[in-house]
Amino acid sequence: MGKSLRLPAAIANILLLAGLAAIWMAFAPLKLGGEVSYVMVNGISMEPGFHTGDLAIMRQAAAYQVGDIVAYTDAQMNANVIHRIIGTEENRFVLQGDNNSWIDAFQPTPDEVVGKLWLHLPQLAVAIEWVRAPLNMALAAGLIGGFFMITLLPQKPNKHGKKKPAAGGSSAGMFEMALYVCGFLALVCAGLAIFAFTRPATRSADPIKYQQTGVFFYTAGGAPGVYDGDAVRSGEPVFTKLTCTLNLGFTYILESAVPAFIAGSQQMDAVLLDEASGWKRTLPLLEETFFSGNLFTSEATLDLCAVQALVADVEKKTGFRPSAGTLVITARVAAAGKIAGQTFGEPFAPKLTLKFDSQRFYMGGAAAKTDPLKTVQPGTLPNPAVLDASVALLGLNLMVGSLRTLAVVGLVLSLLGLLALGLLFYAATRYDQEAVIRTKYSAMLLEVYDHGLELVSPVIDVASMEDLARLAERQNGMIIHLPREHAGYYFVQLEGTTFRFVTGKGGAVTSRLDRFWLWLSQHAKGAL
Repeated sequence: MGKSLRLPAAIANILLLAGLAAIWMAFAPLKLGGEVSYVMVNGISMEPGFHTGDLAIMRQAAAYQVGDIVAYTDAQMNANVIHRIIGTEENRFVLQGDNNSWIDAFQPTPDEVVGKLWLHLPQLAVAIEWVRAPLNMALAAGLIGGFFMITLLPQKPNKHGKKKPAAGGSSAGMFEMALYVCGFLALVCAGLAIFAFTRPATRSADPIKYQQTGVFFYTAGGAPGVYDGDAVRSGEPVFTKLTCTLNLGFTYILESAVPAFIAGSQQMDAVLLDEASGWKRTLPLLEETFFSGNLFTSEATLDLCAVQALVADVEKKTGFRPSAGTLVITARVAAAGKIAGQTFGEPFAPKLTLKFDSQRFYMGGAAAKTDPLKTVQPGTLPNPAVLDASVALLGLNLMVGSLRTLAVVGLVLSLLGLLALGLLFYAATRYDQEAVIRTKYSAMLLEVYDHGLELVSPVIDVASMEDLARLAERQNGMIIHLPREHAGYYFVQLEGTTFRFVTGKGGAVTSRLDRFWLWLSQHAKGAL
């Protein structure tokens, strides 16, 4: 057996490495496979809770609720924005700064949210900005590098100018390395187990998405040379001097990535209205018609001249005529059924808006970037399916169940390794008095290499090392250790007399357990 194994130092190093690994797992940024984002507060929108220079640490969450403080990336500002969720609209969040009187124009989806507030560190961003300056970063790097250089200074040489090697240093180093590895793995696996078992192993499947689409189209008679073709097509104005009949059509489509079986009814009407005065008049176009399936088309006819005559009659009776009337055609769809086995039933009422005067009917009232003939209404249904949950760790997407198994197996194996090393250490020291003495009295030992020490004064052998230690404590002195082959000599000089204890083999081996420890000790010495 060589020098003592410096177990406290080994354990301290293991704890340090495990602590660094745990800190990394907890604070790793998103770009490096973690779940954390670091946002520096700049502005007054979240005062008085947050001020410029604060650091907000945001962590990804499985779900976000009203009242949560979250961060999202604003594409226009090219920066992260920290605001509070005040509501939801369909699959988007409505946000507002605590110090703002207005609501954010951008409404992010859950996938666009960077994370929820985890830690708030006032004014820490100021210190980070200071460190990021080149001169300051060089100063900090120099201080850290100097600290590590001090810790790596070589051992002080002995009186012969050589570093004193530890007896059995190679085997002891291997033992310490094995202890480091097993201890480090045990703590890492324990941290991984905490990480895995604090996260749900399953999750609800993504909502079932579907989309209802309604498309209007119309045709009318034309005259040669007025339009590109012989008839009016969808989107072109209709002149009542050329035709009074407008042939309306409407197509309903239910789109879903999963099987859908629906049926329902559809009806169509037109509403004449004047937006300035609030006057309106409803004209039925198509009575309730039933359909089944994901695709349905209906048609109706509208007499445009009758519409103009109705407006003229109102003018005659009331004396009021709008400069330009509005005709809103609405297709009312009531569909119900099953989508992926889930009950579906949502009203859908797309509209087509036509402006008109005494000469024509034309498209109007729609934004330039949208198709006035097409209406799209997305929706979702809850999905009862349960899926295995996964987490992002160090850039990998791992299943929580597999991560739990890996953590438990790794923890058990590393603990078994520590147990085996502990048995080896116990066996090696049980019948090795030198190792026990070095472990128990290391602070009192003084190593010497003078082989003539016994001739200096009369020598008295003591019965045990404990007796020798009590003599040393009586005069607050040291125990002199003189190593020799196959034995160790320990001396205490007191009032001109040298008291000596010589190590030898342990006590008698009487039991089977003692014989086992002796056998293991003999093999453990070679391993350690």
